[in-house]
Amino acid sequence: MTTVSAAARDKSFVTTGADGSVVLRHLTAQRTIVELPKQPAPVAAAVISPKNDGILVVLENGTLSRFSVASPHPETTLRTLFGRVWYEGYPRPEFVWQSTGATDDFESKLSLVPLIFGTIKATVYALLFAIPLGVLGALYTSQFVHPASGRRSSRRSKSWRRFRASSSAFSPGCGWPASSNGTWSP
Repeated sequence: MTTVSAAARDKSFVTTGADGSVVLRHLTAQRTIVELPKQPAPVAAAVISPKNDGILVVLENGTLSRFSVASPHPETTLRTLFGRVWYEGYPRPEFVWQSTGATDDFESKLSLVPLIFGTIKATVYALLFAIPLGVLGALYTSQFVHPASGRRSSRRSKSWRRFRASSSAFSPGCGWPASSNGTWSP
């Protein structure tokens, strides 16, 4: 490896070799994004464009070449989504989700593991509350409510189910209310 040049926007970097090789890698994802064809002469320098959409290569004979790169999210791999990742400033690899930050030098942390387990945990807690409430409500209704009011609520329930079925079939074509100010979004 003869030169290393870091990207301005993310943790990507380009390396060059004495044999004319130019390789774009991502540090956090620990993967090679693109390996350019061997250059005809030794590489003097290589830099990543400010928008991370290209690599500029300068050969020792003065030749300048630009290569386009299409890698909008190099940090996203199956390993970074579902595995432990060692982020800068962390003492060890961890499962971390943090999609935004307050500074420009921020790096997205995209592990889905905390989101999946958080969703399962919230569902279990909701069920621990909802199941006894539903069972006790049904028990109360069956034992203590007058039979006439039970028939009345049964009719309302059926009416509500018919309304929900017809409105859900109609609504996707019309759009959903976006807010209470009367605007609509498709």
